[in-house]
Amino acid sequence: MLQHRIADVEANKKQAMLWTMIALAFSSVLFVVIALSLIRRVSRISHATSMIANGNLQARVGAQGGDELGQLARSFDQMTDNVERLNNEIARKNADLQDVNQNLEKMVAERTVTINTILNNVKFGFLLIGRILLLAEGFSKSCQDLLGTKVKAGQSFRELFQLQDHRNVALYRVRP
Repeated sequence: MLQHRIADVEANKKQAMLWTMIALAFSSVLFVVIALSLIRRVSRISHATSMIANGNLQARVGAQGGDELGQLARSFDQMTDNVERLNNEIARKNADLQDVNQNLEKMVAERTVTINTILNNVKFGFLLIGRILLLAEGFSKSCQDLLGTKVKAGQSFRELFQLQDHRNVALYRVRP
């Protein structure tokens, strides 16, 4: 009977070892499957992050699972949607500003032509004189006709009118 009990213990021991090995093999396979799933999901997030960093705002992770990685993927995709929406809005505003700028430049060019036409056809001339009595840009063409000499910006007012002594003429300064 002792022999028989020893044989039963040995059989139970072998059976326990077999079940332990099966459980260990099953656990190892389950561990590998779970690890590969986690690695694949983290790699998808990492890949999408790299694509976004390189300027591809179309990249998405795709929501998967209800765990923390799934929540992270959903949050990442939502953030990317917001960034893309803001980027598109900025592009639209930039295009609007370019249109406004072109319209302003066109209006300035048209007004400049109008002002130059008026200045070149006035009967009376005028000079713009700076604080140190040098002629400034913006004098009318009539000045040259009236003075009978070439008028140019930067020219000295005294030289233009051949004034040697500033006491020969009264100049009034207008303070801004």
